[in-house]
Amino acid sequence: MTVDCCHYEQAILQLPCFDGAVSKIKKIPQGLSHHCYLVECQSNSIQYVRRYFVKYLADHQVSASNESLSLQLAADAAISPKIIYLDQQWLVTAYIDGKTLASLKLPLEEKIKQALQLMSHCHQLTADAAISNLSIRTIIERQIAQLQFNNEQQLQLSQLADELVSFTEAETKVLCHGDINFSNIIVDSKQAWLLDFECAFVGAREFDLAMLVAVNNLPKASVEFVITEYCQRANTSIKESEVNTYLACCYLINGLWYLNHACSADNNQEYLLLAHQQLLQFDQLAITPISLFELLCH
Repeated sequence: MTVDCCHYEQAILQLPCFDGAVSKIKKIPQGLSHHCYLVECQSNSIQYVRRYFVKYLADHQVSASNESLSLQLAADAAISPKIIYLDQQWLVTAYIDGKTLASLKLPLEEKIKQALQLMSHCHQLTADAAISNLSIRTIIERQIAQLQFNNEQQLQLSQLADELVSFTEAETKVLCHGDINFSNIIVDSKQAWLLDFECAFVGAREFDLAMLVAVNNLPKASVEFVITEYCQRANTSIKESEVNTYLACCYLINGLWYLNHACSADNNQEYLLLAHQQLLQFDQLAITPISLFELLCH
């Protein structure tokens, strides 16, 4: 049996949800964080191997409830993998044997269309009342609080946050995935699947559209295309100005998130590169005299 007997692997072996004997546990990357595993089980009575995706939830308890509830809705709608088992520490789903949308050699416009198709389905789901309804101010303040800044950085970030969230958020609220990164979409022989609802919350669809642009580091010129394609699928209208307002917030949120993880992760250079990309994208919007890149990275 190919099992690495460390703490997490030992805990996985104790889970009561597997069909057959565990024959393999392999740590896999899921986005850029958290402990995620591929688990293979060999049936004793019938010769087949069943595969599971296993994620440790206890290291992000603040968002685990939203993730589990949102994933269940998406699984019921057949746009995300079926949940096999769930407790306060572990999430087990069916394993999708495919490739990430990010890794596929497709034209960028085709990737955007596939992502927007899943997003529009997600937005049509009726959100459970227990899923948090978060403001963008709350999300930004959480990111700022997680990092240790000097007094000047703290003051300027607080002032910038006040400026960015001075707008009135869209009244229409939907179930936002919050992180439709091309790496969070798996394409198999049948369909595309939406994964990783860790950032899910009830909020403005304009935020989800802006985050799609920001987290995939899409060119600013793609915003109009993203909006047009989404509106066709969702049968709604979206103002580009509102998406652009959220876009600045998304660059800030992502930049702070990557910086936070660069402080503790082994692959900190990868996180720093991603942080720099987001902060420089913010600076290119030229909506404030403050250079986020100069403020936070020099």
